[in-house]
Amino acid sequence: MTTGASSPESPDNPDTRDSGRSLRSRKVAAWVAVLIASVLIPLSVATVWMVNTVTSTRNYVATVAPIAKNPAVTGYVASAATNELFRQFDVQSTIANTLPKPARFIAAPLTNDIHRFTLNQINSLLLSPWFYNLWYQANLRAHRSLVTFLTNGPTARAARLHSITLDVTPVLTEGISKLDAHGVTVFDPVATAIRQSRELHLSLVSNTQVARVRILFSLLSDLGWFTPLIASITSVVALILAVDRRKTLLRIAVGAGLVSIVMLASITLARSFFIGSVQSPAAAAAAAVIFDTLLHFLTSGLRYLLAACVLIAVGAYLAGPSRWATSARSSGATAWRATRSSATAMLAPAKRERSNSSA
Repeated sequence: MTTGASSPESPDNPDTRDSGRSLRSRKVAAWVAVLIASVLIPLSVATVWMVNTVTSTRNYVATVAPIAKNPAVTGYVASAATNELFRQFDVQSTIANTLPKPARFIAAPLTNDIHRFTLNQINSLLLSPWFYNLWYQANLRAHRSLVTFLTNGPTARAARLHSITLDVTPVLTEGISKLDAHGVTVFDPVATAIRQSRELHLSLVSNTQVARVRILFSLLSDLGWFTPLIASITSVVALILAVDRRKTLLRIAVGAGLVSIVMLASITLARSFFIGSVQSPAAAAAAAVIFDTLLHFLTSGLRYLLAACVLIAVGAYLAGPSRWATSARSSGATAWRATRSSATAMLAPAKRERSNSSA
């Protein structure tokens, strides 16, 4: 005999329908949380790097300080400073005017020799602690204005410092003093003119290069510590709402890993555009060093995150019920038992010998 009432398992039962809707809602909410967490976890690495390295004067200066010891940078600065000296003072004409007409043909070779000697002297100067301290102090003064431009746009104070520049006036004057000590006094008038004129700046990273990354810097600065907080919350929410927490953890790891790969690829592409905006090979090499140094901790953090995601994903997959996972666990257990048995067999004689000795 049947009745008109629905059985507890019937699809028409209100409790069953409510339970089904609740389950679907949990799945949808968990998937949304997984997607958000997958994006925000790698982005958290970028925002933490931004807060800790770029916007912190102490950490920023400590990060860029080693750049002053890099041969690509010191070579570029030495070449640019030497060229600036010879641009300010026409050495070849001066030498030619001091020679008799029959001997003026040697003015060009002498100028080349002086150029090479000057380049070597300035390069040795840039490898000294003096230049390291100059670089350190220059970045210490310029950092705040650079961050203001990157995060808020140009201001009156930041207008001149929205590129990474080096004041080469001290380099030129110190280089001239070093040349004087070796008997090369042709640049003495230049030293006087430089001291009386405005400062001469050498652009290590141009306005165009800075402008290309300014939007990204501004975005990461605005997100700040908010990103890792939301990433942690959404990850926990995804695991709480998940019907199968193992699969949810696997999805978060795979998603965060894929986003990390995309971010690393984007950094590589940005590096190409950044360096490509420089025409001179020497300037490009210096820009590459600066780019790699500034983003070292960011790229390292993303690589570590990617490695962690791979380990978590592999672990979550091997913990599952699939045939491959079951087979891998079985093979691992067998290998472990065999290894333990072999180790026990190898250690048994030593144990017996110790027991006999103690007896």
